[in-house]
Amino acid sequence: MQPNRRTAFEVTSSRTKEIALLNLVVNGAESVIAEYGCEFIGVELPETPGGKLIVYYSNCEELPDEGFELDQALEYGLIREYEFTLGKNGKKLRELYKRVRELIIKEVTSTLAPYALKCALTKVEYMLVILQNGSAALLEGERDKVVIPNIKASLSAHTHPKGCIPSPHDLKSLINLLFEGGLGSAIISTECGLLIVRDGLFTEDDLLALSKLRDSLSGRDVEPLNKALREGRVGPNLMIALIS
Repeated sequence: MQPNRRTAFEVTSSRTKEIALLNLVVNGAESVIAEYGCEFIGVELPETPGGKLIVYYSNCEELPDEGFELDQALEYGLIREYEFTLGKNGKKLRELYKRVRELIIKEVTSTLAPYALKCALTKVEYMLVILQNGSAALLEGERDKVVIPNIKASLSAHTHPKGCIPSPHDLKSLINLLFEGGLGSAIISTECGLLIVRDGLFTEDDLLALSKLRDSLSGRDVEPLNKALREGRVGPNLMIALIS
């Protein structure tokens, strides 16, 4: 997982595995809704790590029988099994997205905060990468630079020596992560933190909005970023927020 010859530390935990599971669960639920035309999908998460997951459905055009990304959760050992059940129980998608945002903020701040100070002093950047199988690594980059490996990830987050304005390259990497079904990314420094995360399917409108933001930052125009922060949105399904 090393993008260069510098240091990488494994930081896999129960929280990184839960983030990865929720990533696959929301992707799977979105896929079921799109494929089977369901008006309601609810999810009962496993009571214990690696346990059974139940997907409740209602008012579908066809009876769901394929789990899509849920099959990946099985393959990665994040759940033991899953089943479809008629009904309106379980957590709705908006609750799952809220839960994953809370976990991401906790994981990013607890893992990267100690390295934000080192980054401020040395300019060497650090990156947290959570893979879609729940494994996680902390990567040491170079002065003012850290590069994410070309792998499928649920989340990437990195330090900045100063401030938390994303660079055009940061937004390009985020677009690639979202195209691969990931959740989003974050930046943290000793001064601030910034989170961009989706709460729905990554759409063409979201891509266009992110691309426009990248172009404005390339021209050193930060007003579109400030506007997005005031509104809490980059695109229809992309939330943006400062984190502490």
